[in-house]
Amino acid sequence: MKKLISLFTGLIMLAANCPTVYADENTYPTIYTEYKEFISEYPDFYRVDDNSVYFVNRDVQAYDMSLIVSSNQESYVTDDNYGFVFSPQEDGRYIVTVEEFHEQYVWVI
Repeated sequence: MKKLISLFTGLIMLAANCPTVYADENTYPTIYTEYKEFISEYPDFYRVDDNSVYFVNRDVQAYDMSLIVSSNQESYVTDDNYGFVFSPQEDGRYIVTVEEFHEQYVWVI
C-alpha cells in the first residue's frame, strides 16, 4: 500500500512540474533561413499565437533588441532566438514598445 501511495504521489508531483510553453514549439525561427521565411510570411514583424505575441527582430544586424511593457497588468516577456514573446496574463490594455540598438561603423580614408 505504501508503494502504491508513493507511486501515486510521484506521478502527481511529476505532472505539477511541467514547464509552461508559450505558443507552439518550432513556431519561431531558429536559423537565418527560417528568419527570412518568417519575414516573408509576416512582413509586419510580429505574429499572434493564442495569448502571446512574437515580435521578431527587424534587423538581424541590430544589437540589444528589447521590449518595454507599459501596463499595471501582469505579463511575461521571454527571449526567443530572433525576437521576444510577449504574453499577457490578464485582460487589459498593454503598450509594448519594441527597441533595437544599431551601431554603425564608418571608415574614412
